[in-house]
Amino acid sequence: MWLYEKSVAERIVSAPVEKVWSLLAYRSNVSWRTDIVRMQTEPSSNKITEFYSNGQQLDFYRIDEKTNQYRIYKIKHRFFSGYIFEEYKATNDNKTRVVITEKIRMNNDFLGVVSRLTLTLKQGQEVYLRDIELCLTR
Repeated sequence: MWLYEKSVAERIVSAPVEKVWSLLAYRSNVSWRTDIVRMQTEPSSNKITEFYSNGQQLDFYRIDEKTNQYRIYKIKHRFFSGYIFEEYKATNDNKTRVVITEKIRMNNDFLGVVSRLTLTLKQGQEVYLRDIELCLTR
């Protein structure tokens, strides 16, 4: 049995979509992120690795994007793999609605059960969205 987790989080960011897109285009700039200590990018393979203060790391592979509209990543961690779909939608009041949909598959059943008790995808998504908002409204 393979256990899946799916989470959707969204936030209205007080900045135009072009500004949000620009911030997220330079993944190696992590000064605005509160949840990671560094990031490594490999432009030739579209690979991005995030390093967390607890020693964990998460690999992202950008597989598709459309400027100012969406990005799709395949993700790989030692405990799970999956996909992230980030959508950026301009609102009428010069703000941006950011929607993150994350779907992961745990590598084994035991980890799947443990993750349901300890890991919430929504928490990580909320931190990321909050950091975007804080960075762009300073």
